[in-house]
Amino acid sequence: MKNSVLSGVEALVRWQHPEHGLIYPDKFIQLSEDTGVIGVLTEEITNIVITQIEQWRRQGSDIKVSVNISAQNITTLNLPEQLNELMNRHKIPPSMLVLEVTESALMGNLTLSLDILTRLRLKGIHLSIDDFGTGFSSLSQLHKIPFTELKIDQSFVADMDKNSDSYAIVETCIMLGHKLHMEVVAEGIEDQTIWNLLVEMGCDVAQGYFIAKPMSAN
Repeated sequence: MKNSVLSGVEALVRWQHPEHGLIYPDKFIQLSEDTGVIGVLTEEITNIVITQIEQWRRQGSDIKVSVNISAQNITTLNLPEQLNELMNRHKIPPSMLVLEVTESALMGNLTLSLDILTRLRLKGIHLSIDDFGTGFSSLSQLHKIPFTELKIDQSFVADMDKNSDSYAIVETCIMLGHKLHMEVVAEGIEDQTIWNLLVEMGCDVAQGYFIAKPMSAN
């Protein structure tokens, strides 16, 4: 945060419906999981993302991209090989892709998830634990899984200047992330006051409308 340079971007999925207009993921991700098409959706998103990374690199910009994956994705045995093959085809370094997993997604089948996430990490793909502080993971589970990034949930970040409990949680998450050798991202930053507090705490990366609102790749 201190140097105020672009660290990366997050890919946000939207559904442009011919009748209902722009539909946000909270309206269709669960439906995609329930109907078994989340794998196809994730594959399409990662194809778009990796193609975009390749295009940016041709233009002289190395921009890493974060992609959210669901609980079903992290129990898909061939996911590491699929992503590795895709990135090799486009000649993209694996470190340019960050997969974000929520705490709650890990709890379904922890043993299988740990196996797949470890294989992804061994291939050089970065892993982020998203919405940290809102799920049910224990410190022992956090220690076992090879995360490279910790994202503090915006519900704590947004009011940390007014709420002493939120302030303490954010401060503790930053200290914990650094102790576990992870980069710490604070999401939901919407003003200079929050930015300044996070800089004082030593947070690594800022995300939120204060920095940039969602926009097209162009």
